Amino acid sequence: MIKIETKLYSMKIKEQTRKLAAGCSKHCFEVVDETDEVSNHIYGKAKLTWFEEIFEEY
Repeated sequence: MIKIETKLYSMKIKEQTRKLAAGCSKHCFEVVDETDEVSNHIYGKAKLTWFEEIFEEY
């Protein structure tokens, strides 16, 4: 019973994360200026959003 509840909870979190990503994907990404050394050390790539930074570790 606990295993089923855990799986349902995990699926709910994933679904909420997908909705969040879809809802703000138009607004969350910004291209890093190659001359901006303070904000990001990886030049020419999009910055990660806060939820991508969290889930990148897992």
